[in-house]
Amino acid sequence: MKVLAKVLVALLVTLCYATKNDTVFVATDEWQEIGDGQAIPQGLHVRINLQTGKKEAKLLEQESNDTSRSTLSTVPGATVQDHDVGNSERLANMEKLKEALQRIPTDDFKFDENELKKVKAKFKSYEEIRQELKDAQLEIKTDSDIMADLFEHFNEIREAGRLAEAAVKTELDVIFEDLQYLVHQIDNAVDFISRQGIEQIIWPALNQTESSTLKVHGFKLLGTVVQNNPKAKVALFERNGGGILLTKLSQSSDTSEVSAGLYALGSLLRKFPFAQTELLNPHGYSLLFEIFNKKVDLRVKFKVVKLISDLVQDYDHALTAPEVDALTKEQYRSTNLKEGLLKADYCNQAREFFHHNKVGFAQDENLTEEVVEALRSVSAGMCADTWSRCALFRHTLLVLRNTLDTRLGELGGKDGAYLGEVQAEVMFSCGLLITLLVLYIIWDVNYFIRCVATLGYGMLFQRKRRVTDQTSIYGLCTTQDVDIFIRHMNNARYVRELDFARFHFYALTGIYGKIKAKGGGAVQGASSVRYRRTIPIFSAYKITTRLVWWDDKAIYLEQQFVTLGDGFVRAVAMSKQCITKVDVVEMMKQFPGAEQRPTMPEELRQWLEAIETSSQKLRKEK
Repeated sequence: MKVLAKVLVALLVTLCYATKNDTVFVATDEWQEIGDGQAIPQGLHVRINLQTGKKEAKLLEQESNDTSRSTLSTVPGATVQDHDVGNSERLANMEKLKEALQRIPTDDFKFDENELKKVKAKFKSYEEIRQELKDAQLEIKTDSDIMADLFEHFNEIREAGRLAEAAVKTELDVIFEDLQYLVHQIDNAVDFISRQGIEQIIWPALNQTESSTLKVHGFKLLGTVVQNNPKAKVALFERNGGGILLTKLSQSSDTSEVSAGLYALGSLLRKFPFAQTELLNPHGYSLLFEIFNKKVDLRVKFKVVKLISDLVQDYDHALTAPEVDALTKEQYRSTNLKEGLLKADYCNQAREFFHHNKVGFAQDENLTEEVVEALRSVSAGMCADTWSRCALFRHTLLVLRNTLDTRLGELGGKDGAYLGEVQAEVMFSCGLLITLLVLYIIWDVNYFIRCVATLGYGMLFQRKRRVTDQTSIYGLCTTQDVDIFIRHMNNARYVRELDFARFHFYALTGIYGKIKAKGGGAVQGASSVRYRRTIPIFSAYKITTRLVWWDDKAIYLEQQFVTLGDGFVRAVAMSKQCITKVDVVEMMKQFPGAEQRPTMPEELRQWLEAIETSSQKLRKEK
């Protein structure tokens, strides 16, 4: 509070100093430059000089009452307001600032109860808002609220002595499922522990001798609470939870209980050197190795080996990885993990376990691979000498190897035909791709595809047209059509697109069919394209085609490129289509509406004269 008061006082002194030292702008009838931060009186003409970029001001003209001209700006007709504060306004601001400084509370400030009540009366409390939402059936509960309800429900069942009753089994399943979901979050797990969740829920569940399901729930919930949660792990050890967990695990004989207990123990030991130091002592190892002799599933027994394998990998990584800090290295080194395993005779324990269960490992395909990985992680530097000198263990490994070889051989026999089919399909696909690549290199494949698509669509989905009608096709200027600057359609593409439009006209009007029926053909005799404006990239357009005239040897077409966005004619083309072996005038009489030849357009006449002049010139040169 004192710091804030000092800052405001400094600000006040600065502003007061500026007020005393700023000069007042004296306006005249001439434009004068306004200094930086200089105060100006109200009612002046203000403008920005475009040459200097400075503000200028002068007195208003007495004969002008037009407020729209009271200010000049860089944009004609716009109004520029002056935001400089005058002396009177600045002094008023100083008074407000002084008044605000006087209201700043000191260190011995005490709240006025009446004022506090007035402030609270203006706003709703959190509880009032929750109650209103609850009344509207929109009650909002936080994770903490939900957890409190679950605690209350569990305690009601426990205090009634009904934890082992089958009638409440479903309710307990829901409670533990919801709690496991909540404590996956680190903050919720810490909240669970602070609410005495370990003492009120987990220990009562693990102490149940009549309900195996409840013990499984307790182990799983404990494992979820401490998994990847250092605060929860420390809090558990503060409650002597590590020793209790080992004891409860040793007392379990059911497959589900042992599996859940190993999950909880693994969650506590992994990435926590202190727990490894406290629990992995000779007594702790003996409790773990007892699981090898219990009547539980082989996969559950193997979890002990897998847990030790993971711990050894973490230990080696912590001591050798360069990114691990020195303190963490020292913590892992103090566990003496490998020395403890050797003293507990882990190598011989694991050897006997694998030897007695080699048949079970050989029968389980998925478990065999996990066994190999677990053996590899602990063999180097620990058990290699012990295992290599044991003939029984070498026999166990040989059995596993032969099983894997047999399984791989069976896989090759069963899937040989399938792999052959896959290989054939791959070869066919590669051959097809190579063929298409060669076709694209040798021929313009896109040209032929476009021709087939244009003619096929016109003949199958569009109605026939009279020879005097206008036809249209549509296109889009893509990256394949543009020039080297990738801005608009290149000139060569126009002529190509005219071919498609002409083919489309022939198909819909039936002209080409008549020509072929009479044994004739059609070739391009001459063409002229006038480009009016470019077609930009990604612009949609249409090409219109119509017959404008004919003589005894040729027909004359006019084609236009029209962009769809603005309807502008971007290019106009005239073309002469020479018809061989057919009298065009007689043929055209067979088309409805073309019995009489139209008048030749003037531009066509001039174009034909230009063609004739060019032909005569070429004949003379020849």
